[in-house]
Amino acid sequence: MGTTHLPNARPGAAARARAGAGGANGATTGRRLGATLEARLGTRALPVIVLAGFALRLVLSLGGGLDIDLDTMRAWALRLVSVPLGDFYAPDYFVDHLPGDLWILWGLANLYQLFSPEMRVDALPFLLLLKLVPAIADAGIGLLLYLIGRRLASPRAGLLAASLFTFNPGSLFLTGVWGQWDSVSACAALAALWLLLRGNTEWAFPVLTYAALIKPPFAALVPLFALVFLLRHVLPHTRWAAWSEQPHSAARSTDRGDALLRGVIAVVGSALVVLAILFPFNIGVPPFPTRWTIAERLDFALNVYPNTTLNAFTLWWPAVGNWKPDDQTFLLGLSARTCGVLLVGAAYVVIMARLVHAWRRFGDRALVWACLATAIALFVLPTAMHERYLFPALPFAALLAAIVPRPRLLPFYALLSLTFFLNLYYVYDYYEEALGLQFLYDSNLVPVAASLLNVGLLLYVLGLALPAAIPASLGGSVAGSPAGPNVVAASRARPATRAVAPAAPRRARGIDAVAPAEDELGWRALTRSRADIAIPVVLALIALALYLPRIGTPDQYVYDEVYHAYTGAQYAAGNADAYVWYTSAPPDTEPPIQGVAYEWTHPPLGKLFIAVGVLLFGDGPVGWRVACALFGAIGVAVAYWLGLRITARRSIAILAGGLLLVDGLYFVQSRTGMVDIFVLVFTLSALLAFHGFLTAPATAVRRPLLYTGLFMGLALATKWNAVYASGLIGLIALWRLYHYWQASGRRRPRPDDVTAFREHLVWVPAALIVLPLAVYVLSYLPFFLEGHSWGDFREVQRQMWYYHTHLVAEHDYASSWWEWPLNLRPVWYHGAYDGDLRINTYASGNPILFWAFLPAVAWVTWRWWRDRTRERGAQAALLILLIGFFGPWLPWAFSPRMAFAYHFLPSVPFGVLAVAVVLADLWRRREFGKVAVVGYVAAAVLAFAFFYPIYSSVPLSSSDFDARVWLESWR
Repeated sequence: MGTTHLPNARPGAAARARAGAGGANGATTGRRLGATLEARLGTRALPVIVLAGFALRLVLSLGGGLDIDLDTMRAWALRLVSVPLGDFYAPDYFVDHLPGDLWILWGLANLYQLFSPEMRVDALPFLLLLKLVPAIADAGIGLLLYLIGRRLASPRAGLLAASLFTFNPGSLFLTGVWGQWDSVSACAALAALWLLLRGNTEWAFPVLTYAALIKPPFAALVPLFALVFLLRHVLPHTRWAAWSEQPHSAARSTDRGDALLRGVIAVVGSALVVLAILFPFNIGVPPFPTRWTIAERLDFALNVYPNTTLNAFTLWWPAVGNWKPDDQTFLLGLSARTCGVLLVGAAYVVIMARLVHAWRRFGDRALVWACLATAIALFVLPTAMHERYLFPALPFAALLAAIVPRPRLLPFYALLSLTFFLNLYYVYDYYEEALGLQFLYDSNLVPVAASLLNVGLLLYVLGLALPAAIPASLGGSVAGSPAGPNVVAASRARPATRAVAPAAPRRARGIDAVAPAEDELGWRALTRSRADIAIPVVLALIALALYLPRIGTPDQYVYDEVYHAYTGAQYAAGNADAYVWYTSAPPDTEPPIQGVAYEWTHPPLGKLFIAVGVLLFGDGPVGWRVACALFGAIGVAVAYWLGLRITARRSIAILAGGLLLVDGLYFVQSRTGMVDIFVLVFTLSALLAFHGFLTAPATAVRRPLLYTGLFMGLALATKWNAVYASGLIGLIALWRLYHYWQASGRRRPRPDDVTAFREHLVWVPAALIVLPLAVYVLSYLPFFLEGHSWGDFREVQRQMWYYHTHLVAEHDYASSWWEWPLNLRPVWYHGAYDGDLRINTYASGNPILFWAFLPAVAWVTWRWWRDRTRERGAQAALLILLIGFFGPWLPWAFSPRMAFAYHFLPSVPFGVLAVAVVLADLWRRREFGKVAVVGYVAAAVLAFAFFYPIYSSVPLSSSDFDARVWLESWR
């Protein structure tokens, strides 16, 4: 591949002279132009980010929520329109909220009553109204993060902060699925921070006060804001002026009187907010006579659950346990509650001290760090925390990760998001039994590990080296934040002329990248770094974590398990009758052995794998399906290696493996005792090896051909439909053999052509004909050991051929080949009722992925075909993609027998790979492309979560089930 030189070569003398004359003005103009472009980019991309996040939350809102919390809010809404506000709080009525968000609920309830006088709060419209509030607040947080990030760093940083929060899985889940309002108070707190950064202190404190009247922990930010007010507006007018001045904050007061006036207005405004929010609810502060005081309501809210932790992954779960009394002695005669208060106080002292120390150099960025540290400390250290109370840390963490130029805080943000989401789903699944993860609640492993991780994250933040993490300059001046003296000094210190680094080759792009240096396929070629071992192993473990829970549900045969799994169990039992066509299974009408039959219409290898699972785990649902789950996990790892091999880009490989994890059809087949998942893994492996053949030196094709033939044989020994892809592999290998035969027959052939012809002449037939046939016959070894003869073997093959070519049958869920990539007709594997609940398993693709397959394959085919002559590896990659996607699929257009959507399964990894390549292309198209990629991946993951109940037989109400039937043909 040729090197493309960037336009940064060293200029000649004349050019250097011109640069010397106008370099300063050119640099200034360039900076201004760059700032203008970034600002325009933000104004265009930000609405896309915010609206995409808002739309995702609305879609998720249709799926119900946590009934315990939603029922409480419904009850409060009814009471708000039924009694005067002054009587809302009563001694015999449970309300653990302050009135801050009750005002919003009161407005919603009155609005809803206009259109529904009977106040049907259990109806879907009211549920959507309830979830609309936090969805709007989340959009507001995204907008504020952009504004703050733009002010502290750049529009690019603002967009990154907004994206990180908007598409955070915990934020999406808490608002769209759970239905809680935590984002309302967080939005108010961020608005207060934005106002403070702009110098509007008189507005910042009243807004922060309102946030604290929704969630009292936000009151902990008041001292931080007050400290910043002193550093910014008061100390500059004292003898500490030189110490307090710093270059990054907003415009300061002009005199001491103006500063004092700002402070007085802020205090008065905050007091008015308190009175306006509390008084109508008959709550006040002394000496005003009201039924309740703010202290009494706070005391009730803080003591309603006197426990160590309320399902929250905090310090107290591993230290004491969940839901334990926090008034018992814990350490040195002190109760857990007292120890928690002392720990919070100590952390707060550290935060305040570090904020004062860091203010001179880092200014407003140090305040962002202090807000983040406070939010995490208030979750991890005190007792009586709920699982949702880590939410305020997310926007501050996203903001800090965005304004730091190096990616050191992105892993921190990812881990924080992970623990938060795990905590949410742990609790949600416990109450709603959404995924039925009962095994998690039998052990404290996950909560303890996540709790310790949260403690570690807090310690990391408290000890964060601010000079390294938040440099004084973040890439130039920003509007409202002029560059500091140290940056100016550095710029002046630059020499007039400097050496220009040699032009670097352009960055590898998708298939433009060169394949691994070792052309011949081998383990070392796929695992040249530890990452290429660790990443697929992690992907496989994640796959097992998805596939194994509830794998024993249903506890009876589903769909073709009555053939495949039953026959595998009979193999394990040593039943010789299970191999041949002339025997019948004994009749049995009792579940789970119901309507079973011996399966002899496919070769035995896949059923032998199932038999191994039965031998290890017993003749039950786990034994029938565990081999499929294991192969499904292996398939994800092979998909990673295939993506890495043909694109030489680890990001594409990770995307391919990750997206395959969230496909519904692949998920269902990996948890069903049928043989199709084995065919997929072997076909995928064969094509991975065949790519090694296509890219290897023509004189060294033995190893990749042998690997290809081995996996082809294994696929054919599982199911005959693997012959489609195998036939295309054979045709291409024969074409290469013919090519080298012609080249070696010239008058003066090159020695390499002669050697290549000999290599192909020997190893193409040996590896692609003899070896697959040998593997196929060896798969019948148990058949022969059970006493069957060679004549029986031949007759079984004939009977199999006759069956598949003469099958005339109808099925309600049969479909045509062209319907499969459009996901028009999934296959119903299992259906049952549990009272009013519906239990179903549908073999259906993830629509977000499936509907992108054909456009993505078309795009990648066009691009790789365009590059086939100038980019090494493009032609081989294109052949693998076309064979893998179309080879197992299009021949079904000519099949005389009925077919089903799961016959499209071998094509799915290649469709996913094409989607991953397109996403990688989009990612390079600056911020809009990145937003599109993040939005698409988030939509695919959320779609998988949304459809998970019908992928895995989770009980659903009729309305919840209907919400997952997007097309009438899915019924």
